[in-house]
Amino acid sequence: MRRRERTAASSKELAQKVLRKKLDEIEVIKIHGLPAVQRVTFTDFLPEYVAHVKAVRSKTSHVRVPSMAKNLERTFGPKILARIRTGDIQRWVDARIQEKKRGGKAPVKPAPVVGEFVPLSAICREARKRGYVHENPCRGIALPKVNNKLTRCLTAEQERRLLAASSDCFRPLVQAALYTGMRLGELLDLRWGDVAFETGIVTVVHGNGD
Repeated sequence: MRRRERTAASSKELAQKVLRKKLDEIEVIKIHGLPAVQRVTFTDFLPEYVAHVKAVRSKTSHVRVPSMAKNLERTFGPKILARIRTGDIQRWVDARIQEKKRGGKAPVKPAPVVGEFVPLSAICREARKRGYVHENPCRGIALPKVNNKLTRCLTAEQERRLLAASSDCFRPLVQAALYTGMRLGELLDLRWGDVAFETGIVTVVHGNGD
């Protein structure tokens, strides 16, 4: 059965280019079983992700993000993004938390594992926006519990007075600093896409992961 498709090409030459690209993609599907966009590996996507970070993030994240991405590349580098499943991520988390620290017998603490997971989720989320994956495989992952107990330098009365003295526009920033322990640069670099309200997780792109 024949199938017709329309193209928005404005000239015969451009239409021919679109046709050749479509035929190439069909040939790829016949050979590999996947469209070209879905054969992109984790390593293939990293330069595009880093370029995105440099375009929209502050300079403080331009060095930290590539470093974290390179660490993740050791595990996920050759894997095709579209074939990474939630189960693969969960197995990685489970194995990572059972590893021993370098030069010691103590297991890796939960905080560094969660610190590695956060940029992985950010990378997968951006890959989803760009059509490389249908769903973020990091959603629904069970993470080890981290002791987030904060050392408070202010008394309850001091906190109340601080918030009362803060202007309406700065009060949310002060509250976030008080109750998360995030640094000023991390707070100022946040974007709406970094906050996952359904899971209560905030992605700190250039945090130290400790």
